[in-house]
Amino acid sequence: MPDLTFTSILAIITGIVLIALLLIVYVRSRQGDQRIINVTNQMLFFMLSAILVTLGIAFANHRATSVCSQLFVAIRYATGALLLLLTVIGVIRYITSVSRDKRLITHPVIFGIIIAVVAFLVEYLNGCL
Repeated sequence: MPDLTFTSILAIITGIVLIALLLIVYVRSRQGDQRIINVTNQMLFFMLSAILVTLGIAFANHRATSVCSQLFVAIRYATGALLLLLTVIGVIRYITSVSRDKRLITHPVIFGIIIAVVAFLVEYLNGCL
């Protein structure tokens, strides 16, 4: 693990806060809080955009060092595949459900964002980004 600089500490804090906020949104949505449900329904496109931007950064910016071996390339592709799988499962559940509740899509997307943030932080803190 490289030396912790101010930027690294700030990235860790930002990632932890983002994950905590997403978990709060998920829990409140599961409890049926209509304000949170309406906000997540309106923000679905932006949440999907956040996943794509994070993956775009991870795939476009990488360093060829001994630390950034094939393992991190595998992590990058596995993260992308898992995010795609979660989103597709959410869409399929939405299409096949009778209730047409958008939470069937937003909950997997929230978990996808959490996974993308964790993968981004792991690569960033190992000096691969």
